[in-house]
Amino acid sequence: MQTTPSLRTKILAALTAVAAVFLVATWAIQEFTLLPSFRELEVEQARSNLARATEAIQKEVEHVNDFAGDWSGWDDTYRFIADGNQEFVKSNLESNVFREDSYDFLCFIRRDGSEVWRAGVAPDGSPTTVEELPSAPWPSTHPLLAPVTTSASTCGIVLTRHGPLLVASRPITDSARTAEPRGWMLMGRFLNAKRVTALAAQTRLALSILPTNSGLGLRDRSALERVRQSGQLDITPIDEETLDASDILPSLDKTEGLLVRVERPRKILAIGRHALDFALMTTIVAVLVMFGVLLFLLQRMVTGPLALLTRHALAIGNSDDLSIRCSLTRKDELGVLATEFDSMVGRLAETRASLVVQAREGGMSEVATSVLHDVGNAMQSVSASTGALRQCLDSRSVDDLERVSGLLAAHAEDLDRWLSTDPKGMRVPPFLLALSKSLTDEHVAMRAELGVLTGGLEHIQALVARQQEHAGKRGALERVSVAELLDLAVRMSAGQEDEGVTFQTRLAILPPVRVEKHKLLAVLVNVVRNARQACQSSPVGARHVVLSLESPREGWQRVVVEDSGTGIAAENIERIFQGGFTTKHGGQGLGLHGCANSVREMEGRLWAESDGVGLGARFYVELPVAAVELVEFAA
Repeated sequence: MQTTPSLRTKILAALTAVAAVFLVATWAIQEFTLLPSFRELEVEQARSNLARATEAIQKEVEHVNDFAGDWSGWDDTYRFIADGNQEFVKSNLESNVFREDSYDFLCFIRRDGSEVWRAGVAPDGSPTTVEELPSAPWPSTHPLLAPVTTSASTCGIVLTRHGPLLVASRPITDSARTAEPRGWMLMGRFLNAKRVTALAAQTRLALSILPTNSGLGLRDRSALERVRQSGQLDITPIDEETLDASDILPSLDKTEGLLVRVERPRKILAIGRHALDFALMTTIVAVLVMFGVLLFLLQRMVTGPLALLTRHALAIGNSDDLSIRCSLTRKDELGVLATEFDSMVGRLAETRASLVVQAREGGMSEVATSVLHDVGNAMQSVSASTGALRQCLDSRSVDDLERVSGLLAAHAEDLDRWLSTDPKGMRVPPFLLALSKSLTDEHVAMRAELGVLTGGLEHIQALVARQQEHAGKRGALERVSVAELLDLAVRMSAGQEDEGVTFQTRLAILPPVRVEKHKLLAVLVNVVRNARQACQSSPVGARHVVLSLESPREGWQRVVVEDSGTGIAAENIERIFQGGFTTKHGGQGLGLHGCANSVREMEGRLWAESDGVGLGARFYVELPVAAVELVEFAA
């Protein structure tokens, strides 16, 4: 048997669902709104770090350019480009430039592309002329040979076999920068591991600067491919703890130059996730606390009192004791409900007591009517016997007997003589014989009447005893043939209103049923009489009633009474079985209502069908058949 969830269970389920939705919504907001903000902040920070790294490299290039500007605007350099004085080389270039903390490449070029002097030191300390740069004569279209003006400059990155070279080119002029430039001065610095480390320390970044034309590790190659595919800087998580930001700095000839990578710990995301996890845990704890508080308050203020009130109502329903009171002393709505419930139960107890008294009086009246009817029949014989006895006693006079007794007393001394010789005395013996015979006959008659009187009184006593014995019991069940009862109902329902009504029968041979015979007979009489009366609205010759007896399914019998009469409106097809509803003029609406109750008591069904007003009606009476009856009938 499926049980209905209690109010406490429903409230608990509702609160659980609300809490779950709230927590899921909170988690979703954190996961899809707040956490992406931390990721964006992390990416923005990585982009800023990468910009700092490339800016530091650019500043190194600009530093080389500024230093070359100082040398190119020196008067000694201006004279050296014209005369190629080697003393200038010894005193200024070899001793001051090629130091570990200075510059690694110098080249002086005349305006015709010829070189005055060129030298360099590789990162490993070996001399180099940087073969990747053109040899004399330099083509005028080379990017480092900018237009010969006093303010022109060119700088950039050149990839060499010794590593990336930060190089700058400045026009050579006098210190006043008013003389016509005589050529170009090229100055360069290799971006070796030491200088990269210095840049990393300067920017406080995990910085990696690698030429794109050299052998790269797996991570470097992956980063380079991502930048190539996207065409812009790339920011990609390497793992849960590290974020990689990569970009390519172009070389002097606008091709790929340096791969700049910055690896940054994902502290922002970790801090954000930790904060959000803490916030989520705090929310869960708050929800659980609120959940517990709400449950406690609901139990204390709602479900507890409701459960008490429910148990009180069930106790009254199970025990039928209307004297029980809930006594829930509260000033809120539940207290008012409990008070009103107790008041209602009190009024119900008073009403029931009144109804019990009325029912008892009504039942007593009905029983008394029935008993008095039967007793009245018995009292007729009792009254007749009593009258006969009274008549017999009233008709007999005792005066003669008293006179004879007086004569006998007066002649007591000579009684023999007086009886034998006196004329009056001689009439006494015959008189006594006649009186004796008369008294004997009267005695016999009175005994007979007394027997009748006794029997009547005993019959009255038996009627009362039998009524007490069967009070409240169901009527006796009998095995009856429905077909025979239907025939009897037709004969009993006959009257003046059946003028011109013809009956047709379609009775199947079916086993008997065990029912209260007279109750079923009353139902059939009522239904058949209604069919007769309904046909009176039809023309003479069209008044037909068809009676059918069939078995719609195993274990059931069905009586169908179909008439060609007034029919039933669709809105009344169910109402006709309600007490007090009738469509007949002068009707009381009790017949079909009583029939429906009787059929229901016999565990059967009674219903009606009609195609509409003026199209007749069909009444169905279905009754169950016990299996044992079917076996007996088959035998």
